[in-house]
Amino acid sequence: MFPPKYAFTLLIPFRNIFLSPKKLILRLDLKENHNVLEIGPGPGYFSTHVAKKLKHGGLLLLDIQQEMLDLSQKRLERMGIKNVD
Repeated sequence: MFPPKYAFTLLIPFRNIFLSPKKLILRLDLKENHNVLEIGPGPGYFSTHVAKKLKHGGLLLLDIQQEMLDLSQKRLERMGIKNVD
């Protein structure tokens, strides 16, 4: 388990070198009407991008750490993204 107090390190854009949200969406071949389960989203690095792609679908986040889900929810709310549970 990743310590939630260091979750901010998971949001550093440097991660794009290894796998960017754009590349992930292309690899998953996501369509606007898909419903997606994201397991272990942490603070939601990919979640915001995936949820925006799912204009007529939805995103369900599942994590064993409630703190990480809370961080994800705060980020999504700040961005006005509402199709996530």
